[in-house]
Amino acid sequence: MIPELYRKGGQLTAFFNALFPVFFITLALTPIVAIGQPKNLDIVFYNVENPFDTIDNPETYDEDFTPYGKLSYDTERYQTKLNHISKVVSSVIPNRHPDIIGLSEVENKRVLEDLIQILPKANWKIVHLDSSDGRGIDNAVIYDLDRVEVLESLAIRIDLGANERPTRDILQVTFADKYAKEELVIFVNHWPSRYGGEIESNWKRVRVSQTLQATIIRIDEPSENNFVVLGDFNDNPDNESVMGLTNCDTGFVRKTFMNSLMALRMEHMYTKVNGMFLIKSL
Repeated sequence: MIPELYRKGGQLTAFFNALFPVFFITLALTPIVAIGQPKNLDIVFYNVENPFDTIDNPETYDEDFTPYGKLSYDTERYQTKLNHISKVVSSVIPNRHPDIIGLSEVENKRVLEDLIQILPKANWKIVHLDSSDGRGIDNAVIYDLDRVEVLESLAIRIDLGANERPTRDILQVTFADKYAKEELVIFVNHWPSRYGGEIESNWKRVRVSQTLQATIIRIDEPSENNFVVLGDFNDNPDNESVMGLTNCDTGFVRKTFMNSLMALRMEHMYTKVNGMFLIKSL
């Protein structure tokens, strides 16, 4: 599985979300010979930064994102937020929509249902599982059912220990590409932040990376799956947590992940990256 193209999102990306950019990649799976059928699979990741609905959930800390909270977050602000997200996603790929959209910092399924109503027209479906995060923000996937179908979805729980607050789960989704006739496993990530200091918090992101490595090794040994690891890692491409994935030396995944943003870092094309793709080349 070889990526044909990867790049940052369009101009709206920098305008709307400078710290958490949109990332887009096109994957070429088995070539398609039938005329008129799409050849490549287009995948987008976006940290959408807290699109909460305006309803207070008594089980999470979302009070600020309500009409009576300190942010005065009402229906108008909520709709504006969704409109901005839609504009950014629509700008990533000229003249067509993505096939799979990975998202982080989504409050709940209701938000996703509202979002797909204003995205470019497609047969959109949703994968969402509630995570352990105290604020109630989750990872999610929106996909075009005309191109791919979901075979399995599950949450990978992260154990940081009893003395640490819960962090976001990794969302694992297995797709079947209806045109390429291949399966693709994607992992949508939102790793712990650098709150408290980059060095002091490093072990948390390394722990999540190790959990993901173990999962990939376990499911890869009996088969040769296509993998894409994407998300907001809160680290740079050359940090320990990310390099642990690209240099994994156990099982079938040894040095088989391409870190898609390392080239951009070497060219000094950004100051800090909080989203990236790692692609397993078969």
